[in-house]
Amino acid sequence: KTIASPEDSPQKSLVLLAMHHIDTLYEFWIFLEILRHISKRSAGVIKTKTTKHNRLAFDYFETSISGRTVRFHFDKEFYKEEDSIWAGQNQDPSGKTWVQPDISVTVDGKVVGAFDAKNYEQDVTQKTGEEDSMAVVTRTMLGYMMNLQAPMGALFFPNWSGRFKPKEGKGVLGFSMPVSASWIQMKPAPDAESEKINSDSLGFLEEELSKFVE
Repeated sequence: KTIASPEDSPQKSLVLLAMHHIDTLYEFWIFLEILRHISKRSAGVIKTKTTKHNRLAFDYFETSISGRTVRFHFDKEFYKEEDSIWAGQNQDPSGKTWVQPDISVTVDGKVVGAFDAKNYEQDVTQKTGEEDSMAVVTRTMLGYMMNLQAPMGALFFPNWSGRFKPKEGKGVLGFSMPVSASWIQMKPAPDAESEKINSDSLGFLEEELSKFVE
């Protein structure tokens, strides 16, 4: 078998693919930062799968949180079960309905987290057609949570608008809901301030996630 890249690992294959699109690169950077943060506390392993072209590709990252086996997926597709009702549906050419969060987290096959990353360069309240883009992407995230019955959802942004300020010195905003739905700041910059924001954000994410993994 050969890796689907001239490089020698599935991780490098994904990085090369991401470099063709800056938004995808931002999404994958966040995925790697989450794994790096989680790996500081618990060892993990990268699992691969064989494609229809008999090549190896990244499947998921498996680790342990609160004593439970947890899997982190990148761009994993989830298909609607028969007779279930979904919001914000996509359909493939065969008529199957699916959703594809940028990052998803599963425990024993159950989705506990669905995350999306939006590489907005400027004000996150920029307009998309007639609607505020923040409202659009938040609704998409909540749709993932409802469709997948995931108790935790998060949106990642590199910047904040003037209307949405991080609380308690962290790059995090949370909704007051029975589930956890948050806007989380992750800045791809090498300065100390960005590293502090990212560290606080990842710590918050891990703390929230552990509530639904126990």
